Amino acid sequence: MPTTGNSSSAGDEWTGSHFDFLGIGAVTVFMLVIYTKIDAPGEDFIAAEREKGNRVLHIPALTYAPTGNPLNFLDCDSAFVGSPRAAAIAKEALKNFAGPIFTAGPQTARFLLQQGISVAAAGTEKGARDSFPRFLEIRKVQNVAWISALETAADLKQIAAENQVRIRHFPVYKTQAAKVDEQKMQSLEHPLSWRFYSGKALKAMSRFIQEGDLVNLHGASAEKAFALAQPCR
Repeated sequence: MPTTGNSSSAGDEWTGSHFDFLGIGAVTVFMLVIYTKIDAPGEDFIAAEREKGNRVLHIPALTYAPTGNPLNFLDCDSAFVGSPRAAAIAKEALKNFAGPIFTAGPQTARFLLQQGISVAAAGTEKGARDSFPRFLEIRKVQNVAWISALETAADLKQIAAENQVRIRHFPVYKTQAAKVDEQKMQSLEHPLSWRFYSGKALKAMSRFIQEGDLVNLHGASAEKAFALAQPCR
């Protein structure tokens, strides 16, 4: 089985494997880090991995396309933004939105703040269901504009029922598995250190994960997908 890890930041987890080599003692075998987000990793992420002796290879697990759906929030008294990508697509509509805006995490909040858009609160990697009761402690709302991908890891009906709110879903983009070079993937030397940020990304790449790989799961949907799929078992 691959080894799993969870982290809320890029450089928190250890990515080496230790072996006793010819009786010399513990030797760290550094890894190739497979970064699976659609967008390339930032320089800070690459530098942090380089300091550990690791190399980073960007292989997007997914591609995306905007849906082009109209964003009319007139009937909503609040908004939840599910990702930086959703924020980037909806930013113009959100600039004119008067209600409180909640986000799935700090990255989405930072993006909106950089656009001059106020954020009432940001969630955590535990997921929207865990964060939503805290949002309501900050601002009591009733009608939530849920701005995210077409497929959302959160159960919106469940969140609405548990928190006694109405949720209207505004899917602003959709994702699908990216085409990858199968020959290149099979040629990579294992063990690898994988970075997954969604369940859909993990499902798209799970066939390449081998025993001994380190699988870093960021977010509730990635954790759930790994638990259900158990790749390489």
